[in-house]
Amino acid sequence: MYKRSYSFLHKNSLLYNYQFGFRKYHSTALALVELTDSLYSHLDNHETIIGMYFDLKKAFDTVDHEILLTKLYNYGVRGPINDWFRDYLTNRKQFVAIGESVSGDTLWCAPRLCLEAFTVFDLC
Repeated sequence: MYKRSYSFLHKNSLLYNYQFGFRKYHSTALALVELTDSLYSHLDNHETIIGMYFDLKKAFDTVDHEILLTKLYNYGVRGPINDWFRDYLTNRKQFVAIGESVSGDTLWCAPRLCLEAFTVFDLC
């Protein structure tokens, strides 16, 4: 699913050029090179630089799944593939088991590891 989704997004130029995570030839090291180059360029032009940094490690937890699915649909991800994403994002449950003790089911609303690999988070 990852290869097909990524291929579709790449072929249709739907990925942001400065999306460095989870993309071939777009490492975090390249992100730092791009940032450094941009900073030096602005300094060379005697421009003021202001930096704002955000911790986005939980950002996917705030994504509205309906908005994400609508955007995928609008970008051309339709039919069974869109249904697959909808099914993946809907009513997922998790529990914790330690030895003989098992927690109750909890609705899992942010299956972030798998979806980050699909790079769909960048579409939001």
